[in-house]
Amino acid sequence: MRKNFLMKCATIAEYRIRTWEGRTMTGKPSIDRPWLKYYPEGADKVPLPEMTTYQHLYERNKDYLGGVALEYYGVKITYAVFFEKISEVAKSFTALGLKQGDIVTIMMPNTPEAVYCFYALNKIGICANMLIPSFSVEHIAGSIDLTESKIIIMLDKFYGMFDKVIEKTALEKIVMVSPLASLPSAMRVLASLKEKPAVIPRGDKFETV
Repeated sequence: MRKNFLMKCATIAEYRIRTWEGRTMTGKPSIDRPWLKYYPEGADKVPLPEMTTYQHLYERNKDYLGGVALEYYGVKITYAVFFEKISEVAKSFTALGLKQGDIVTIMMPNTPEAVYCFYALNKIGICANMLIPSFSVEHIAGSIDLTESKIIIMLDKFYGMFDKVIEKTALEKIVMVSPLASLPSAMRVLASLKEKPAVIPRGDKFETV
């Protein structure tokens, strides 16, 4: 099960082969780790924690729940709230029928909701396929199909930009998130007055948050 999960996660990246200092490079920094040339010899041999990203985050911060995990437009989110939000989102994903080994596409800017989703997926053994809206529509559709993503999580305002392409994929659910959710109250009111409300389609395929 774990081997298949890792293999599916590996298909997310589209690798570009190049060479750096005699090494075969994939073009993906998280694999190539080019910064190691600035570290002492042997730094790459330090054993990694035998746990998930979420578990590592929790273990390192469970005794500092009053500390600030995220700050978003002046709103400080403590680790206590952060872990609570992650658990809530994880339960929601489970309720949607997701299970360990599935892949979910996230197409979000750097909002707290994007971070909650990433760690919630990791907590329940689901791989996150991270995309940004500046990718071409062909790239987005190809990545969704390549990874066999069952769900995409995206800002509601992005849907009108990619609806025709996304609807041609095998996605089972489209979860749309408001960009205003975590803004300070005053800023949220001003933004809601300035921005036109997103047009949210209706149907069993769509979920809003």
